[in-house]
Amino acid sequence: MKAGIISAGEGLRLREDGIQTPKPLVEVDGVPLIDRLLTAFTENGVAETVCIVNETGSAVQQHVSSLSLPLPVRFIRKRTESSMHSLFELSPYLTDASFLITTVDSVFDPDEFRRFVL
Repeated sequence: MKAGIISAGEGLRLREDGIQTPKPLVEVDGVPLIDRLLTAFTENGVAETVCIVNETGSAVQQHVSSLSLPLPVRFIRKRTESSMHSLFELSPYLTDASFLITTVDSVFDPDEFRRFVL
């Protein structure tokens, strides 16, 4: 199975509230959102992840590249108009296997996620 992460937003609402951290790196319970997803993917048999991020910043890609993950993560750096446009950009990378799509800010119980993907 492959996974796609939609994370190409500009973070305008976060910045309006004074948060300068890119949304994928915002921590929930001390763990960046993107790390939570990649851990869940790794623990549940995802073979490859493709993540679309906004082209204006590289912090997310640099962060993920610094992690020691057994899961290959490919990045598309592109500004899109909406999540639907991001899905269209991800779609060529998700054609040859079953896949799941999520936004970077989905937060879930790991056991619930495991039941979902199985």
